[in-house]
Amino acid sequence: MKKLSIKDVTLISLFTALTIVGAYIKIPTPWGVPYSLQFFFALCGGMLLGSVRGGIAQLIYIALGLLGLPVFADGGGIAYVFMPTFGFIIGFAISAFVCGLLAKKILLNNSLRSFAQKIMLFLCAISGMVILYFCGATYYFLMKNLYIGSPISIVVVLTATTFPYLIKDTILCAIAALLCLRLQKVKI
Repeated sequence: MKKLSIKDVTLISLFTALTIVGAYIKIPTPWGVPYSLQFFFALCGGMLLGSVRGGIAQLIYIALGLLGLPVFADGGGIAYVFMPTFGFIIGFAISAFVCGLLAKKILLNNSLRSFAQKIMLFLCAISGMVILYFCGATYYFLMKNLYIGSPISIVVVLTATTFPYLIKDTILCAIAALLCLRLQKVKI
C-alpha cells in the first residue's frame, strides 16, 4: 500500500466525522436499531475514496467508538462489542471496502454512459446494503442465541434488523449512487 498523503488523511478524517454525525442523526424505532445515516456515509466514503481509504475511515470510526468515545448510535466503549447490533458497525467497514472496489471499476469504465453508471453504482450500493444486513443480522442472531441466551429465530431477527429498514436504505443507496457519480467528476 502506498503512503497516505495529506489529502488522503483529510478525506479519511472527513468521512470518519461524517459517519459520527450520521450516528447522531437518528430516529428511534421500536425494533431497537434506530434509523440513522451512518450507512449512507459509509457507502459514500467507500465509493468516493476507494476501498482502502473508505475502509480505513470506517475502521477509525469503530476504533474511536471502542475506545469509549460516544460515536455509535447508542454510545461507545469496548462493551459495545457485546451488543447485538454491533454487527452493523462491523458491516459499515466491510460495505465501504467492497463498495470502493466495485465503484472504482464502474467509474473507471469510460465506455459506460452516465445512465449505465448510475444503475451500476446503485447496484454497487445495494451490494453494500446486503453486506451490511448480512453482518448485522448474523451478529444479532449469534449474540441473542449464544451469548445473551434468549433464543430467537432467523425470521424474528430479520423482522427486527432488516425488513423495517429496506425502503429507507434502498432510497439512501439511490441517493449515494447519484451523489457519488456527481462528486466523482470533481475528482476527490
